[in-house]
Amino acid sequence: MDFKVLPVKFSEQSEAVHYLFYKQHTVRSPVPEKPSDRTLFVINVLPYMDEASLKRLFRDCGKVRRVYIHKKPTPGLPEADSSRFFPTVEPVVGYKVAYCVFTKPEGLQKALSLDLSAESAPRVLSTEQHPLQVGVVKWQQEYNDSVLDEEALKKEVDEYMAEHDARVAEEIQKARAQEGQPDSDGWVLVTRHSKRPVARRTEGLDQRLKEKMKKKRQRQQMVNLYNFQLKDTKMEQLAKLREKFEEDKRKIASMRVQRKFRPY
Repeated sequence: MDFKVLPVKFSEQSEAVHYLFYKQHTVRSPVPEKPSDRTLFVINVLPYMDEASLKRLFRDCGKVRRVYIHKKPTPGLPEADSSRFFPTVEPVVGYKVAYCVFTKPEGLQKALSLDLSAESAPRVLSTEQHPLQVGVVKWQQEYNDSVLDEEALKKEVDEYMAEHDARVAEEIQKARAQEGQPDSDGWVLVTRHSKRPVARRTEGLDQRLKEKMKKKRQRQQMVNLYNFQLKDTKMEQLAKLREKFEEDKRKIASMRVQRKFRPY
């Protein structure tokens, strides 16, 4: 299906005309939220257009239940932030695409049958009743929205920490319940949440630890001494090999002078 062209302009006083392109949304495996018989696919959407402006743009065709805005054509749904103060999804900026889902299939059919001749007047996006925020007004609103509400922020952090603590406590309880329990193959699961109590530090325990550390140091000294002996032995063997090599060189030189060189 070919795209249809919808001319729009920002306000009644605007002379510049922008063109939106739209058609019926058709994919092989549509998601339930974007049914093909009720969804209008719109491209070349202006950066300042939002869900409300797109709904007003097609309101004479029928009620638009939902508008999904993406950076590029996507069969699925846009990701949603679970937190108001710690967003993880980047906002869609610049030109974008939109999926307008009508309440009834008749709304889609009316939109596809609109008489959009070259002489038709462009549709107005920003009106006195529904102004669109652009320029300095938009920047002011974005700044005001960036100021955090301390009470709401504290409430969200407390709720998150409560959920985190409950999740950690559940994991610890589950790990302790599995401690020492063999699986189907007979292996015993060892976790970091052990039921065994920690040994209390006493004078006898301290003495045993000191003896253990002393023996460990002695073994290390013996190892170092053994390594030193091995090094000396290797140096002696190397010196003997060099001495034998020099002696063989002298014998060969003497045989050459006497011209009695007999290799066998």
